[in-house]
Amino acid sequence: MSMSNIYVKDYLNIVGHREGCLWIRMRPLAHWLSGVRSIEGRRWYPDQKEWSIPGTEPSVRRFVTLFKNEPVIVEDYVLAIFPMLRIARKEGHGVKDCNKK
Repeated sequence: MSMSNIYVKDYLNIVGHREGCLWIRMRPLAHWLSGVRSIEGRRWYPDQKEWSIPGTEPSVRRFVTLFKNEPVIVEDYVLAIFPMLRIARKEGHGVKDCNKK
């Protein structure tokens, strides 16, 4: 799967699902970093400036628990794979809002 070009600076951006992982771009805010770092199996890719977390139910559930009150953008195809991510997506925010012309 190719990565999205969608990236919004003040959001946690779930930009794709590949290699069995969710891929996240985000600003290096201390509370976001500590949250992502608390997810078992997470990994930082400095060249891409992205985090990966395992695409497993426990990891995704942990992400949702940690970031349910944060601004999260999730690709629609990723929501189809992991519907529980809808909980993390704040009301009125999301990919469709960012793509409006």
